[in-house]
Amino acid sequence: MQFSKIESSYTSKDGCRLVWKGVEEDDLDTIILNKKELEQLIDLLKENVSGEVELEDQVSRIMVNLDVTEFNLKDHDLLEVKTADLQKHVLDYAKIPHIPQYIHISPKEYYPSITIRKYDEPKKVDETKPTQISLLEAILASKPKKTSHDLSQSDLFRIFATRRSTRKFAKTKIEGWMVDKILAAADTAPTAGNFQGFKVFYIKNQKTKEALVEAANNQPYVNAPVVLVFCMDPSRVK
Repeated sequence: MQFSKIESSYTSKDGCRLVWKGVEEDDLDTIILNKKELEQLIDLLKENVSGEVELEDQVSRIMVNLDVTEFNLKDHDLLEVKTADLQKHVLDYAKIPHIPQYIHISPKEYYPSITIRKYDEPKKVDETKPTQISLLEAILASKPKKTSHDLSQSDLFRIFATRRSTRKFAKTKIEGWMVDKILAAADTAPTAGNFQGFKVFYIKNQKTKEALVEAANNQPYVNAPVVLVFCMDPSRVK
């Protein structure tokens, strides 16, 4: 388990919750401290001293050492956290300004005890190296992959002649004015005001729809809510 965060207690506004997280997403361990326990822990961390906090059950204890803080809980596995990490989280939560003390000297009998904490220096950006290319730039700069063989005209005509793709059309009725409005907007949509090089015929007559079934490889377009026929007309392109 790795110490993750400190947050407000759900049951008391004065206490807090210390959360450890495991490998799995739902693998969590939580210790709830009341107001008195939290204040005692803050005092030890604020003064950069070792000490002990007795919890409410009078059996569980928090052992604050200069390097590692241990949570000895009743009927529970030992939980540990680096004291420097716990100090930062707890004092930030309590909104107490503090400066990390990376070298700590304390008396131990006749010889001083020296503890050196690891200093995580912020990473510097090397300005001589090019900045990371964005995803959009990478896509625009990439070249399309070449296929192993080009599609011949005979293959293309064969696909058009033999392709079968029957669809089940919706039974929802579409109003004519909606179709007219969409076609009017699409006529010049991608060409900056120029007309498209085709004409669109909106087929409404039922017999004409039935006649198109045979012309369309016997596909049941007659059942479609809207039937449109596109015919090339290059003269419309300006």
